[in-house]
Amino acid sequence: SIRIMSSLKKAGESVARQALKVPRAVTAAEAPFIEPAKESTKETMMPWRGWVSRMLRSNLGEERYQAMRKLVFYRPDDIHDMNQIPNPSTKVPISATDPTLYRQFRN
Repeated sequence: SIRIMSSLKKAGESVARQALKVPRAVTAAEAPFIEPAKESTKETMMPWRGWVSRMLRSNLGEERYQAMRKLVFYRPDDIHDMNQIPNPSTKVPISATDPTLYRQFRN
């Protein structure tokens, strides 16, 4: 029982945490020993999203694809992709004259 007690941490004692090299799901048992990421991933977790558009763009060419897109889509240039709440990484322009001024949920 002395060995078991020595491995337990006391209240206020810090636990050595290690950062993950590659983002992945962790179990509840691993969670206390994993250091949270400083920044969320910029890589999409849904690589299948937009595959039809990518295929059409590569087969039709950029000019014909944009013409078809303007004909078929309701608002093809919507920065929020027709979502009511924007994705956290969407940069929303706040100035009509300065393109470097924008806001977004996530930096």
